[in-house]
Amino acid sequence: MSQQTLDYQSPQAERAPSALRQAISRWWKRFTVAIFALGVFGFWAVFCRHPSERFPATANDVTDLTSVPPPAGATHIHVASCGEAGIAPGFQSLVRFEAPTPVCLQYAATVLHGAQLGTPPKFNPNVDADFFSNPSWFDLNQATNVVGGQTQSGRPLNVWVDKDRGVFYSCESD
Repeated sequence: MSQQTLDYQSPQAERAPSALRQAISRWWKRFTVAIFALGVFGFWAVFCRHPSERFPATANDVTDLTSVPPPAGATHIHVASCGEAGIAPGFQSLVRFEAPTPVCLQYAATVLHGAQLGTPPKFNPNVDADFFSNPSWFDLNQATNVVGGQTQSGRPLNVWVDKDRGVFYSCESD
């Protein structure tokens, strides 16, 4: 019986991949998966909505949206915000709480930086269920005796106070 010798120089011979080649292949697969995951995250961050709703909300939640902490007597505090990026970026934040009417009026004047409250702004916030899970708490349409105001600088902030029910509403949007 004749012995065969392996010719490692011939094109038909198969070698086991080296440890270096195996390591490169393994890391290349991991790198590809990581790049794909970053791409998906980047798409979500740039083109998707980012809603946030809080009930009951804390004083810090209200301060984050209005830059002014809510009054001590505020109850049933709701806050919501939604940012949207991409081709048509937008932002909307909503605040609602109940307090005695004089407290609501004082808070509204503080948030509006001393602007006078009067006839409510001709602005109907589009509180869309596509953005928020349950927008029924922003019940400005049920308000009967309303005063309001609007800031003129920066991002528009609209404020309303229902004097009959003692409810403060604000909407800031692009």
